[in-house]
Formats: sequence, C-alpha cells, structure tokens
Amino acid sequence: GNILNDLKNQLTGLNNNRISINAGIKEIDNGISEGESKLNEAEEEIKANEEKLNTALIDLNKKIQEAQLMIDNGAGTIAQNRYDLLKAKDKLSKAKEDLAEAKETGEKELKEAKEELDDAKKKIDDIEDNEWTVLNRKEHYASATYANTVDQMKAIGNIFPIFFILVAALVCLTTMTRMVDEQRGEIGVLRALGYTQLQCASKYLIYALIATLLGSIIGVVVGMFTFPIIIYDTWRMMYILPKVKLFIPYKLIAISVLAFVAGMLLTTWYACRSDMKEVPAQLMRPKAPKLGKSILLERIKILWNHLSFTWKVTFRNIFRYRRRFIMTVLGVAGCTALLVTGFGIRDSINSMVGVQFYDIYKYDGSLKFEKSLKEKEIDEFISDLNKRDEVENVTLCGAYSAMVKNDNGIDETVTVEIFKDDVAISKAYSLRERIGKKELHLNDEGLIISEKLAENLGVKEGDTIYLEGENGTKKDIPVSAICEMYIRHYAFISEACYKEYFKSEWRSKSVLVDVKDGVDSNDLQSYIVEDEKVDSIEFFDVILSNFNNMVKGLTLIVWTLIISSMSLAFVVLGNLINVNVSERQREIATIKVLGFRRKEVSGYIYKENNVLVFLGALVGLPIGNVLHHYIMRMVEMDYIMFGRSITPMSFVLSVILTLFFGLLVNILMAKKIRDVQMVESLKSVE
Repeated sequence: GNILNDLKNQLTGLNNNRISINAGIKEIDNGISEGESKLNEAEEEIKANEEKLNTALIDLNKKIQEAQLMIDNGAGTIAQNRYDLLKAKDKLSKAKEDLAEAKETGEKELKEAKEELDDAKKKIDDIEDNEWTVLNRKEHYASATYANTVDQMKAIGNIFPIFFILVAALVCLTTMTRMVDEQRGEIGVLRALGYTQLQCASKYLIYALIATLLGSIIGVVVGMFTFPIIIYDTWRMMYILPKVKLFIPYKLIAISVLAFVAGMLLTTWYACRSDMKEVPAQLMRPKAPKLGKSILLERIKILWNHLSFTWKVTFRNIFRYRRRFIMTVLGVAGCTALLVTGFGIRDSINSMVGVQFYDIYKYDGSLKFEKSLKEKEIDEFISDLNKRDEVENVTLCGAYSAMVKNDNGIDETVTVEIFKDDVAISKAYSLRERIGKKELHLNDEGLIISEKLAENLGVKEGDTIYLEGENGTKKDIPVSAICEMYIRHYAFISEACYKEYFKSEWRSKSVLVDVKDGVDSNDLQSYIVEDEKVDSIEFFDVILSNFNNMVKGLTLIVWTLIISSMSLAFVVLGNLINVNVSERQREIATIKVLGFRRKEVSGYIYKENNVLVFLGALVGLPIGNVLHHYIMRMVEMDYIMFGRSITPMSFVLSVILTLFFGLLVNILMAKKIRDVQMVESLKSVE
C-alpha cells in the first residue's frame, strides 16, 4: 500500500509535472510566438532604421560636399582677402607717404597763402571805401545792347539821307537843265516882255517845289511802311520784341521834306541862273553846240590811229560835254557804291562766320569743370571723353573772365585762356594776323589779344595793358601780338607767363572739344550735361544758327539796297540819256541824213553811255568800299568785329549789275532815238 501510495503519489507528481511541462511548453510556445512577433517588429524597425540610415547617409554626403565646396570657396576668399590685405597695406603705406608729402606741400602752400592773405588784407586796408553801382532798366546790359543797336542804325541813317539828297540833287539838276534848255526861246520872249529873272525862274522853282513835295509824300508813305518793317523784322531775329507799332515822326518828316525842298530849289536855281543872265535876243536863239576840242587821247598816236571813226567821235563827245560826263559818272558811281555796300555787308557777315567758326576755331564746343574737382578726376573725365566715337580731339586750358585796362583807364571785359604752350593752343586755335595772315605763336613774353579788343583799348603790339588775374591781382603785361578774332574779346597767355606775373596756379579749368566732321554732337552734349563734374557747357551749333538767322534777315537789307540801286540807276541814266538825246537832236538827225543806219545811230549814242557807265562803275567801287567800311564800323557791337573786306566777286557783280542796268536803260531809250526826225537837221537856226 505504501508502495502503491508512493506510486500513486509519484504518478500524481508525474501528472502534475506533465501538466507543468505542458504549461511550460505552452508558455514557451507563447513566448516563441511573442518572440517571433517581436522579431518581426524588430526586423521591420531595422528596415525602417536602415532606410533612415541610408537617407541620413545621402544627406550627410550632400552636406559633406557642400561643406567641402564652402571650404574650397573659403580658401579662395581667404587667399583674395590676403591679397587685398597686402595690397591695402601697400596703399596705406603709399598713402602715408603721400600724406606726409601733401602735408609738407600743404604747409608750404598754407604758408604762401597766408603771406598772400596778409598782402591782400593790407591791400584791402589800403582800398578806399567802395561805392554801390545801381543799374536801372535803361542801364541793364540787355537794354544797353539794344540801345547800341538803335544808335548804330541812327549812324547809318545819318549817312544815307545825305547820299540820296546828293543823288536827288543830281537828278534835279539834269532835269531842270534839260527843261531850261528846251524852253530857252520861251524864257527869251518873257524876258523881252519885261519879266524879271526871278519871275521867269519861279516857273521852274514852283515846278521843282511841287515835284519835291509830291515825291516826299510818296516817299514818306512808302518808306514808313517798308524800311521800318524790314529793319524791325531783322532785329526780331536777334531780340525778343513785340509786334511792330509804327510811329510817325512828324518832326523828322518835316526836317527831311525841308531838306529835300531846299536842296531841289537851290539846284533848280543853279540850273536856271546862267541862262537867266543872258540877254533876251540870245535866249531866243538855240544854244550853240559845244565846240570840239582835241583830247589827251589824240596825242597817243599808237592808240588813237587804231580806233574806228565812231570810237573817236565817242571819246571826243565824252570830253566835249563835261557837265554831262561828270553828272553821269557820279550818278552811276552812286548806284555802284550802293551795290558794293549791299554785297559788302553780306560778305562781312558771311566771312566773319566762316573764318571764325571754321578757320580760327578748331573746336566745336567747350565745357567748364567744377572748381572743387581734383586733377585725377579731370584726367579721368578727359580720358573717358577721348574714348567717345564723336570726339576728334580734346584740349585742356584755363579760362576765366577778367577786367583789362589801358593807360587811359578804358576798360573791357575779356576772356583769358591759359595754355601750357604753343603746341597746346595750336590744337584749339589758328592764331594769325588778319592782314597778311601771318601765323602767330604763343610765347612766354606776353599776351596775344584779339583785334577788336586792341581797337577798343587803343593799343598795339609792344604796348602794355593792365590785366586782372584769376586770384584778383592786377599786373601790367605786354602785348606780344594781335590776332584775328571776330567774336568776343580774348587774351591768350602761356602757363609759364601766367605764373611769372601772377605767382599762382590757374584753377578754373576748361576743355575745348573738337567733334569729328559730319557727326551730330547732340548725344555728346547730353552726355556731358548729365555729368556732375561739369559746371557749364557751350557748343557753337546754337550760335551758328543765330548767325544764319541774322544772315537771312540781312538778305532783305541787301536786296533793299540792290533795288534802291536799280531805281537810282534807271532814274539817273534814263534822265541823262534823255537830256543827251534832247540836246543832240539836230546832230542825230544830221547823221541819219548822212546815211547812218539805225544800229549805227544807236551805237553812236550808246557807246558814250556805255563808256560813262563803265567809268562810273569804276569810280563807284572805292566809294562803295569806303561807305561799306563806315557802315560796318558803325554797326559793330562792342564785342563783335565784322569782316573788313569785300570779296572780289562782289566788286565784279556790282560792275556787271551796273552795266546791266545801263543796258536796260539803253533798250528803253531806243524808241526816243528812233523818233528823231531827219528833217530837223534842215531847219535854220534862225
């Protein structure tokens, strides 16, 4: 039983163990399942971590590459910075040297400036009390310039009336002489009936008075509505003026009319008085023809023997009627003189513009720098300017406005330009004398001044003038030469000469710009204006445009003179030819009876007229030249000199036009010669 119990107990124990083992096995199975689950989860987590690791590795590699690139760039930057640092150290070292040098120079200049300042203070203390100068509207430069223009026109107006009064007197003399000669018989009858000389002459005096008054009325009306408008329109090209308002100068009209009336009456009395003194019996007889005399040309046998019969008669008749010879030559000379004056005015303006802007000036514009600019900035600007395609050449100079005086205290404002040497100024100006065109060179002995300035100051080469420096000091400087210059007053001086007299450097610097031929400079001007370094700019295109407008307005005046000359030529020549034909009707009729053909008869008269017209044209050339010089000097402004010479072509044109006017008059008078009746030569003088 015990054994059975022991076996039962052992069997129970085994069952319990089996149960425990089964439970353990089950627990193990559960653990295995749970481990497998965890293992799967771990594997999944490992896979996820591997993916994260791969991503992290990719990011790491990328960041390593970027870091390496930054390291490489940083190394380059470090190298550049190290180079810049070394360069900066060199600049700093050089700057320290420059600073020390500049400090030394500055202290020296400061010391000199202090000495100059002390001298200036001393001079200021010695200066008397200043006075204020107040300019009213009439004294302002613009009003004064316009007033000067008016005064110039007055000066012209003072010479032309005298000229035309003399011409009118000449026309009146020929007309009244012809009338008196044609009415000699009537005058003789009146004198025989007891009329006094004054009563007989009063007919012609009243005729001349009425003709003069009518002509004066027509002249006043036409003149008031033509010449003032032409002149005013010309002025409007130079000034901003309101619309013209015609003012009737009654006093001036009265003086003009009285002057013409007096001149015509005196001329008429002169034409009448010689005939009025003759006895009635002599007056009732036709005037005996003038006796022929030998002339100087006849003594020159070589020339005289080779002349045809008609030319011999022509020369004898020319000197036979001396009064007609003088009147014709003077009348035609007046016509030619007006033509020469008209063409001369045009030549003076045209030549002035051409010579000044194309011969003397070698540049097209100028600019001034700000005074605060340093030498380096100016050099850089000039270098940039030279690189532009439009620019041909650039010249640096000093330029400032100054006052200049002569020994008599006459002063003028002048533009002083300072050049390094003669080579520098030759790039910007062609300096020469007006007469002879001798080339001038800048030297260190004195100034070269413009011709108009020399005239205003009354100085010549070798004289001394009182010039103001840029720093305000004034020095007596000799004039080494006088150059041709038509616009503005200039004084050219070398840098060495300026330093010698004024003991200082020039500060105001300008650049003279030469633009390539045929290139529009508008873009260049815009480029220069936009630069802050430039203080002011001036190009010649605007000035040339103004002068071209002036020349256009001047064309009206030239044509006015030409038309006046034509009218004068027709009146004088027509009147003189009419007198000539009237006086020689019997002679013309006689040569017709003798068998002269129509062309031969016309040539008999016209040859004399043509010779007289040609002689008158030659006499008128010097008269016109003198008149032109007088007018041009009167119309010149203080700072402008017009051309002083007339081109040979203008003289030639004046002669050709005068001869052409004479030819037209000959054509118009041909009918009068044809109407002369041959039977007149058969009438008895008694």
